[in-house]
Amino acid sequence: MGFRSANTDERTHALHSYPAKFIPQLVNELIKSFSKPGDLIADIFAGSGTTNLEAMCLGRHSLAVDVNPVASLITRAKTAIVEPEVLILASAQVLANALDSARNQSIESERVIELLKGKNMERLLHWFSPENIVTLAFLLEEIQKEEDIDLQDLLLLIFSSSLKPASNWLDWSVKPQLDCRPLLPTDPADRQPNVRYRRQVPGVAEVFTRKAKEVARRYSASAEHLRQQACYRPEVICDDINRHSLGKDRFDAVITSPPYLTSYEYADLHQLTAYWLWNTQTVTSFKKLGFIGTQLYEERMVEETLVTSASLDLMRKVMKPLAQKRVERYFASMQRCFATTYEALKPGGHFCIVIGNSRFRGYEIDNHKVFLELLEPLGFSIENVWERPIPNKRLTSLRHAVTGRILPKVFEGTENAIEVYPTEHILILRK
Repeated sequence: MGFRSANTDERTHALHSYPAKFIPQLVNELIKSFSKPGDLIADIFAGSGTTNLEAMCLGRHSLAVDVNPVASLITRAKTAIVEPEVLILASAQVLANALDSARNQSIESERVIELLKGKNMERLLHWFSPENIVTLAFLLEEIQKEEDIDLQDLLLLIFSSSLKPASNWLDWSVKPQLDCRPLLPTDPADRQPNVRYRRQVPGVAEVFTRKAKEVARRYSASAEHLRQQACYRPEVICDDINRHSLGKDRFDAVITSPPYLTSYEYADLHQLTAYWLWNTQTVTSFKKLGFIGTQLYEERMVEETLVTSASLDLMRKVMKPLAQKRVERYFASMQRCFATTYEALKPGGHFCIVIGNSRFRGYEIDNHKVFLELLEPLGFSIENVWERPIPNKRLTSLRHAVTGRILPKVFEGTENAIEVYPTEHILILRK
């Protein structure tokens, strides 16, 4: 089950980038193995909707729950029903209208100030040039005028995927950091052969046009099949699973890949979209939505919620108090999610979890072992545990040895760069 040569970009899976996605071929196998056509499936950490898109294409109803509004937008857009020709024309039209409205406007113009009301201008100016901010403001206004919600979601997805390449984000870096490299000298004689110069940030029109063509091409290849499967479109809910009731004895299967202790990365990596689409003021305020794995989320848990786990007992003996507290609270949060899932599954229903191990503040954490020790007391029976090598990952597998943060590939071979998640485990449980 390695799927070494699998094309993970098929269907509409690659419409928008998303970190740490599990591959659709694996999800497809799990859906076919543990459900039948017409069944109801849930993904309680839906991310970019991999489970839900596969369920739709396989004739299963599904529910997608994720606290990240960017994830919910991507899931809705990937399963939208729109004529490809309409999408192509609409993307060109909203851009043309935006460029026409932005002509002769500046960031100090009253009209632009009105459009940017409520947004954190300090953060926007940190990431974008004034010219690109003006164009993006008018472009977003045009997209939000679209009355067809499916079409609007696809246009917003194109808008979102255009933000990073139209910003001052260091292009080769996964994590958010400004491109502070020197500017390319205008005189070729002044250019040094061993210096990596700052890229020329393209205008919004160039980026949006390119992204629109990419999305239209990928969407067009799947549009007819999506239309045929329209009755299986997922219900998408943007909420913290620990604040949302899934009901009782409702789902035939739950298939998911949970967040890790380092899920703060989702808020960091999606901050540009959050600033523009939801007027998020800071990354910290974005994290407060309820990203499990962030310190802000775990602080909600009461001190007494220690979980029973032999694997955690071993770590408790060696971990420093602050790190131990974070780990305890993370697994307490996950235990609550598992209890909610158990109640929501039909008797005999399957819970499939795809999870790798992780490294947190220098400690190796066998997530799958702790998960199994949390799941059995809830009433789940363990049917199988598969181990799958991960030959290709869209997100770099390099992490800082102490902090656990993502490191770009250029840090490979440096002192604090370690490779993690070489394998993942698929836990197959039954209620």
